[in-house]
Amino acid sequence: MDESLEFLLFFAIITTIALCFVMIPTILALRSSKKSKLQQSAKPEKLKLSVAVMNMRCGVKMVGIKTPKTVKEFWVVFQTEDGHTFELPVREAMYHGFEEGQTGTLTLVNGQVYSFVLKKQAVHADNA
Repeated sequence: MDESLEFLLFFAIITTIALCFVMIPTILALRSSKKSKLQQSAKPEKLKLSVAVMNMRCGVKMVGIKTPKTVKEFWVVFQTEDGHTFELPVREAMYHGFEEGQTGTLTLVNGQVYSFVLKKQAVHADNA
């Protein structure tokens, strides 16, 4: 009886060691693949467009069912040099910096407005 107990203990130890040799590399491989996927998705998609501000609008919408509240929304309509028109939501602080007719470079990061740099206007002698 004593020998069979020793055999079972020996078998359990060998099985545990063998499982560790199989499971540890598998876990490490899964972790590294998750890290690389996170790093790939963390790279922002950046797009710069030369645009003109065509229109602006703001409004309020209700959100929630049990305790509804109002949320302000701000939208700006842009037109690219080739005539394509599109509307994007912007933050309130940024909205107040836009004026219809402005032209400049719009930078989008992951489809969201990141910045708008005005195009320098030529100054005429009679305006100086």
